[in-house]
Amino acid sequence: NNTVSGTASVGTTPMGIIYDENNFIWVSNFGTNTVSYIDVTNFTASGTVTVGSAPAGMEYHSGYIYVCNYNSNTLSKIDIATKTVVTTFSESYNPLTNPYFVSKTPENTLLITEYGRSAIRVFDLEKQVLSRVFSNYSTNLSSSLMPPLVVSGSAILTNAGNSTIAKMPYSTMWNTFSWRRSDTTRRAGFGT
Repeated sequence: NNTVSGTASVGTTPMGIIYDENNFIWVSNFGTNTVSYIDVTNFTASGTVTVGSAPAGMEYHSGYIYVCNYNSNTLSKIDIATKTVVTTFSESYNPLTNPYFVSKTPENTLLITEYGRSAIRVFDLEKQVLSRVFSNYSTNLSSSLMPPLVVSGSAILTNAGNSTIAKMPYSTMWNTFSWRRSDTTRRAGFGT
């Protein structure tokens, strides 16, 4: 009947929204550095999880919510069972630059748009590592304001700056990780 059937209170400036397998909706609150979780059965806000600064895009995978933290240049991993952040990912060699939105590929990687440099960073869900190298969309694209659409081995990105969309074949660009191990962290780079 085209009317709003209910509302749920969340934090300031709700940005991203995603659904998990346990009947919860998760909302990133850009203005309050939290993620709210809402019980779908009664459409009631059940609580919040504190993450990094200015959380934006989110993606769900195997019991975890991955959250792009725009101002703190990190990726938070929330356990949906405990409703806590279990890990925060960053890369000291080549830090994320304003991670904004994220999409999951069929190959179990996350494509993270970096608003600060019009680029995409890859996160390997199986190995739980963030790539050290990013891939620019192109010199004539502005930063995408939406998560990449993943279709047949390509990331499709909007380009509000020149009224176009762009296609990037991620399956051929990011096909090799090389590993080095430090005392407590794993990092990844491409092609070396």
